[in-house]
Amino acid sequence: ADKACNELLEVLHAKQAEYHRTVMQAPSGAAGEGGVFAQQQHGNRLNHATAIVHQVLNRLNVARNAAGLAAAQHKRAVEELDAAVGVMERDRRSAAQHRQGEEIASEFQKEIQAWELVEQTNDLNIFPAGELKRIAALMGVDITGCVEKAELTTAINAK
Repeated sequence: ADKACNELLEVLHAKQAEYHRTVMQAPSGAAGEGGVFAQQQHGNRLNHATAIVHQVLNRLNVARNAAGLAAAQHKRAVEELDAAVGVMERDRRSAAQHRQGEEIASEFQKEIQAWELVEQTNDLNIFPAGELKRIAALMGVDITGCVEKAELTTAINAK
């Protein structure tokens, strides 16, 4: 749009220069029929040059209006995209928080199940060491330094 406006502005300057040359070519004040005819022709050339300048001005105004409209539409589109991106970002954060809440709830359920399992079991030695480590981790029991199965069961029961 800017390129079209600049091109029309160049055409306008050229047509204005033609108009000024036409004005400067006014016939001398010769009297008689020949002088009147020359003045009429000059008047016709001036009218024609003026009409062309007006046409170019109108085209330039149309191009400027179109550029302004395009700029406004572009601005509105950018604002709409920014708003849509904002909504998407909020939705993404909300979904992430929801997933995090589900994970916390799931971990809490696993911890409750581990506690219930320990409370319902008379002898934790029936579980393999790997399962005892998993139960301890779910219950939040620190088993650092526990190597033997008996040490794991003691740590879990102490909690």
